[in-house]
Amino acid sequence: MKKLHMLPLVCVLVAANVMAESQPVGKEVRQTRESKEKTSYVIGMQTGRNLRMGGMEIDVEQMIAGLRDGLDNKSTISDDEARKIMTNAMNDARRKTRVAAEDNRMRSAKFLQENRIRPGVVVLPTGVQYEVIKQGTGAKPMDVDTVVVSYRGTLINGQVFDKSEDGKPVAFKQAGLIAGWRDALKEMTVGSQWKLYVPPERAYGEQGAGAIGPNEVLIFEMELVAVKPSK
Repeated sequence: MKKLHMLPLVCVLVAANVMAESQPVGKEVRQTRESKEKTSYVIGMQTGRNLRMGGMEIDVEQMIAGLRDGLDNKSTISDDEARKIMTNAMNDARRKTRVAAEDNRMRSAKFLQENRIRPGVVVLPTGVQYEVIKQGTGAKPMDVDTVVVSYRGTLINGQVFDKSEDGKPVAFKQAGLIAGWRDALKEMTVGSQWKLYVPPERAYGEQGAGAIGPNEVLIFEMELVAVKPSK
């Protein structure tokens, strides 16, 4: 499970500028219609994702109207009014995020407290909980090793937020994994299948990531398929 990061719209635009500047001087750069359509779609998709993750409620039709006006360098409201509107919207989004974070914190704490006393559940010193579905007989990975895993991640409500594609194992360097996975992998042997319960503080904490809200417990069904020793 990789650490997730938002890709702001500015990153898309900067990347486009860098690509354009990297072309040989004097060489005409032609963008096909297909390429233009795909680029436009990606910018729109990333903008939508960032707005959703920011907790803002958007009227899509009005946003598109504003986008068109911005591209045409015109506006139906003053810059001062626009700044006030955005400040209010951002403050409202922050308030909603704080409320969600507190609700999730209490729900997560209750879940973990009840889950830890179930038969077969083991609690690590870091607070990560797990159940052994199948005990493997292979080696344990070292911190510097690359691990090959199959996994499926869900929230408490059963919503799937991530999984290995088509059930195919994925190779990860452990340095790029969430802390809860690193905690578990220290104890897993190759061939083992575990059900893992990761507290928010060993996952994405108060920030959340993508479909993962603030202070959410993450549940993984995972198998350690192989270990690739560091060279």
